[in-house]
Amino acid sequence: TALAVIINVIQQVSGYLVNRRNSAREKAFSIINIGSYNIGAFATPYLSGFMGKQAIIYTSLFDVGNAVGAAGIGYGWAMSVSRENQKPTAGRFLKSMFASPVFDTYVFALILRLLDYHLPNVVLDFTSAVGSANTFIAMLMIGIGLELRLDPKKYRNVLKYLGMRYGFAVLFTALVLFCLPFSREAKTVLCMLFFAPIGAMSAGFTSEAGCDVETSTFMTSVSIIIGIVVMPLILMIMG
Repeated sequence: TALAVIINVIQQVSGYLVNRRNSAREKAFSIINIGSYNIGAFATPYLSGFMGKQAIIYTSLFDVGNAVGAAGIGYGWAMSVSRENQKPTAGRFLKSMFASPVFDTYVFALILRLLDYHLPNVVLDFTSAVGSANTFIAMLMIGIGLELRLDPKKYRNVLKYLGMRYGFAVLFTALVLFCLPFSREAKTVLCMLFFAPIGAMSAGFTSEAGCDVETSTFMTSVSIIIGIVVMPLILMIMG
């Protein structure tokens, strides 16, 4: 879980530094779109199909950190820097972070887990029914915003940001394989997660920040194709 937070923040900081001399919206765009991982709607069903239910434990732990890093820290930071005429402050950052429904939901669920409190079955039945629409809505949002024809400048940005994202994915993979004392199964899941698609929430966050939604959804769609190809390849290589 801590690892997911750290790698999200590393990518957000890198995106911000690359655009430190550019506009506020370009900074916000890079913070939102270089990091984040689509765990619930893509990686969890994908990995459970390949590796069984045990993989869900690792993906769920990673997803908590991913929510804190991307939907909490990243969202709050992006929203606080996205306005050209307003100086980012700690107060604006915290206000934006706790205004993220995704982050608030994960914090609430984490508190319930730490307190070992179980919601009544009627609540779980209702939320399960609502949550079943998550994958469809996320893919629909990406499809609505997808524009396959971008101007040359946007293609350059796509190559730059995806190059950074997958450069980090290779680096994180090497660090996990050679430096961290995890089991082989945990390492396999983590290495696959590093190549999971960009989080489906990124397009919505990009729109809220007033940034380029077309480029965001294009990057997300490309990352889905890459994930479909690379994640099973990693599993084959690692046995």
